[in-house]
Amino acid sequence: MKLFKLYIILGISLVISNLLNAQVLPDSLSLEELLKIATEQSILRKEATYNRESAELNYEIFKSTLKPQIIGNANVPNYSKTYRETTQPDGTVLFQPITNNNSAIGLSVRQVVPKTGGTFFLNTDLQRFDDFENKQNYYNGLPIRIGFSQPLFGFNPFKWNKKIEPLKVQEAQKKYNSDIENINQITVQFFFRLLMANQNLEIAENNETTNQKLYELATVKHKLGKISYNDLLQLKLELTSASKDKQSAEQAVRDASAELSAFLGIVYEGQMIYSLAPNIKQLDLTLEKAINMAKLNRPEMDTYERMLIESEQNIDRANAETGLQANLRASFGFVRSSQNLGDIYTSPQQEQLVQLTLNVPIWDWGRRKYTTDIAKAEKQYVQAFIQQERLTIENEIKQLIARFNNLKKELEFSKEIKTIANERFDITRKSFVLGAISITELSIAQREKAQSFRAYIDTLSQYWQTYFALRQATLYDFEKQEKL
Repeated sequence: MKLFKLYIILGISLVISNLLNAQVLPDSLSLEELLKIATEQSILRKEATYNRESAELNYEIFKSTLKPQIIGNANVPNYSKTYRETTQPDGTVLFQPITNNNSAIGLSVRQVVPKTGGTFFLNTDLQRFDDFENKQNYYNGLPIRIGFSQPLFGFNPFKWNKKIEPLKVQEAQKKYNSDIENINQITVQFFFRLLMANQNLEIAENNETTNQKLYELATVKHKLGKISYNDLLQLKLELTSASKDKQSAEQAVRDASAELSAFLGIVYEGQMIYSLAPNIKQLDLTLEKAINMAKLNRPEMDTYERMLIESEQNIDRANAETGLQANLRASFGFVRSSQNLGDIYTSPQQEQLVQLTLNVPIWDWGRRKYTTDIAKAEKQYVQAFIQQERLTIENEIKQLIARFNNLKKELEFSKEIKTIANERFDITRKSFVLGAISITELSIAQREKAQSFRAYIDTLSQYWQTYFALRQATLYDFEKQEKL
């Protein structure tokens, strides 16, 4: 019971500790701050890190196979008590009781030679046989055996893996950089979704304030007979709609704030988070440099090189595995059998072995040719595929640069339109107060002002999304002039 209470206390302590240490988003944040948080702690960052580290560990596993392998083996005990068929001197058969123990231990060291695919080996073994029926024991020992085994004309996977495995690590590192840029793109989408919700809320609040003042003024004018009751009702409708829009906008901000917090894995406490509109970057982008950076930095380039090597590997494997198979094995060592364990190591006998095994396909009904033809056809397809993919990447970068430069101009227009629409609304509002224009013209000017603000934020969002898409397409920081 005391132990159960202790577990409860520890559990409550851990929960309180987690709550105290949980990070909460600030009420307002810039795009730079949000990008920093996302690339440091989002679940996508953890996934990207896991993929990179897995590739690095797999490479370490491969390198370990190229180092000497020390292997111990034992068969202790190996006891048997049974009856076994035994042929007698006169040719008859008797089932004799057999009780023995045939134990063995050994140690071997192996070292591959990647260039040839052969293996150096060193062995030492000791076997003891106990015959409990006849009360005898024997030893059979191999103090040492040194040898070399070499496949001839065979497929050598080590030669190819030494080319492929480092490429996989390099590919994984670049893929990690690409994944980080993908996180930035997703973060930008969440940021501007929140920014648009903030903007709509600001517009709704301004509209409510403005319509409230105008309605109060219109009420006075109506009492003085300067405006019609229909115009007063129109302003009342505009005020009610603005209040409704404000309430909807507040909920939209909370929804966007909650989505952003969930993406970052941060506790959301129900507050409305505000994002600050970022400035545009004045960058000088050239197509030639962007394409060169993509060729140097993108993981696909390593993928294409690996695919070509693997296609050549498949051709080599097809030729080797369907052709002449030969294996040369040679070893030198010492062996001895004796009832005395000391004899095994003090006076062993020499052992020498040279062995060549051959496997020659005489007639395979075209199997070798067809297998090799398939591998060659695969290489041709890979070459064509890579050529097409490289063209696709170049076209992607061309379109991104053209769109980025176009969006810079669109932003200038959108900003100017926003300024003009704002000034026009101020003039229209003042004119309405003076009675120079109708409520319809005022409503149109108000809507145009709101639309121009939304259009500006939308264009700004496209600009930043294109900017980070270009960074991901080249894995190059055009602002700092360095690769990512």
